[in-house]
Amino acid sequence: MQSDLSNSQVKKGIVIAACFLLLRLIAAQLWNSWFGGEYCLSVPFLLFLFGIFLVISVGLVYVDFTRWVGVDLKS
Repeated sequence: MQSDLSNSQVKKGIVIAACFLLLRLIAAQLWNSWFGGEYCLSVPFLLFLFGIFLVISVGLVYVDFTRWVGVDLKS
């Protein structure tokens, strides 16, 4: 099986995946300590979810994969 990714890109991708996992673990711990692990519609909770989404989804996945690793999402 041939890969279009270089060795460097694969290593950077593994680092990003490890960061993603670490951030998810931190987010889960913060969620439990701040909100008791329950969903609610309070402003602090919604800001927490938005911040986590912004950092993990947009920041880590999109920016790192497109800028640092050099993956072209269009192709």
